[in-house]
Amino acid sequence: NHAEFLEQRLSSIVGQTYEHIDILVLDDKSSDNSREVIESFRNRHPDRVVAYFNDENSGNVFRQWRKGIELAKGDLIWICESDDFCEPDFVERVVPHLLDRSVSIAFGRIQFAEADGRLRVGADRYRENAEHGIWGTAVTRPAHEWFTSGFAVSNVIANVGGCIWRRQDIP
Repeated sequence: NHAEFLEQRLSSIVGQTYEHIDILVLDDKSSDNSREVIESFRNRHPDRVVAYFNDENSGNVFRQWRKGIELAKGDLIWICESDDFCEPDFVERVVPHLLDRSVSIAFGRIQFAEADGRLRVGADRYRENAEHGIWGTAVTRPAHEWFTSGFAVSNVIANVGGCIWRRQDIP
């Protein structure tokens, strides 16, 4: 039920400077006019956007994530929530880190916004409190180092839309 945000969100995905993206849009039986917004967007970008509409609400966002992952064909996964948006070069800046096969996940510096798009203050302080001084540059490190530093304090990936990860089977 995020019809009011969908145009901006979908535009921020289609408008990525990294163009090798398959865009799957899943609607979880929204009761607003989300379906109409999605269909309109799909009709304007038929070569880029595939839409799936549930006949009934799944009752759980993680079921939708799983469905999207199962439908996806690519090597990398990027889940984009309906009420988010991103910088046009997000994917272009994150994907090169995943060229190193030992990297399983890459993420950016997430900011929170108000409904009108104004940035909400506080996310920078939140990150700095988790791990000071690393957020202005690319950092690659083993998972155990992340989990004994920034992630040991708080979840530094505060939104799934701010990360891209390598598809891999995990039982």
